Amino acid sequence: MTGTNMEVITSISEIKPGDTSTLHIHHGEESFYVLEGGTIELPDGKQVPQPALLL
Repeated sequence: MTGTNMEVITSISEIKPGDTSTLHIHHGEESFYVLEGGTIELPDGKQVPQPALLL
């Protein structure tokens, strides 16, 4: 991780088709796994498809 005084928080979010998560920010770096396809909306409003992660 870059910077100092940061922590790592791990959580599981299940968002059903058609639902959205609330707008929020993280003070630090963020990572995620997409287990089923979805879309992420960036701060500029651009929507980016996120296919399922194949391990």
